[in-house]
Amino acid sequence: MILESKIEVGQVVAFKDTKGDREKNGYYRITSLRGGKVNLGAIFGKGIYYKSIPIDEVYECQDKWYAAWSQSESYMCM
Repeated sequence: MILESKIEVGQVVAFKDTKGDREKNGYYRITSLRGGKVNLGAIFGKGIYYKSIPIDEVYECQDKWYAAWSQSESYMCM
């Protein structure tokens, strides 16, 4: 049985722009969720990078992001 993860405010998600703007691809935190669209912001901090992104273009991946982050030089220098 496959359980779908529910997208909620505060989650870390991956975003892959289907329109081809490669600069938008990456990990973000959901800052707002309204009417099937989300706002994507900084994981650390309060900045909002993109607004009104369709919810079907993001997927929850906090564990994957944390695994990559915990191996980064920035994390290891803390």
